[in-house]
Amino acid sequence: MDGGRLAAVIWVGTVAASAGLVWLGIQTMPALRALSLGWKLLIASNVVFVVGIGFILRGHFTGGPYRVSEVYPIGNHLQAWQVSMGFAMVAFGILFSGAAFIAGQIESLSLWGILLLSWAVFWLPHGVIAVGFAFDGQFSRAHPGVWKIYFPTILALMYLSVVTVGFWLTFREAYR
Repeated sequence: MDGGRLAAVIWVGTVAASAGLVWLGIQTMPALRALSLGWKLLIASNVVFVVGIGFILRGHFTGGPYRVSEVYPIGNHLQAWQVSMGFAMVAFGILFSGAAFIAGQIESLSLWGILLLSWAVFWLPHGVIAVGFAFDGQFSRAHPGVWKIYFPTILALMYLSVVTVGFWLTFREAYR
C-alpha cells in the first residue's frame, strides 16, 4: 500500500472513530445527565482521545522501501511511534470513558479501582519522563520561549485537576 492510500485509511479510521464517539455521546445523553459530577469529570477526561488524534495526524506517510528502525509506512521511527501512541491514546480514552460511564451507573468501587489503576499505569511513564526532564532543566533547553513551555504545562495541570477531582469525588461518593 502506498503512502497516499495509507494516509487515507488512517484519516478515515480516525474520523470514523471520532464520529462514533460523538454518536455514542448523543445516544447516552439522558443517562449521562443522571451521573454525579465526579463520574462526569472522569468521562470528560476523555480529552486524551483528542491528544491521540493529534499524534495520529503527525504521521508522514511514505512509500517503500521500508527498513526496521529507519523508514516505516508512516514515517521514520519517531513518527511511527507517535502514530502508534496516538492510536493507543484514542483506544484508552474511549475505553476509560466507557468504563467510567458504566461504573457511574452501577456505582462500582471495584470498577473505580480498576479505572484508577489503568489510568496510573497508562500515565506512569509519561510522568516519570516529565519529572526527569523538569529536574534536569530539559524543558527550557528543548523548548525556548515561555509560551511553548507553559501552555502544555497548563493544559496538563488542568487535565490532572479534572481527573484528580473526578477520582476524589467518586471515591468519596462510594463511602457515603
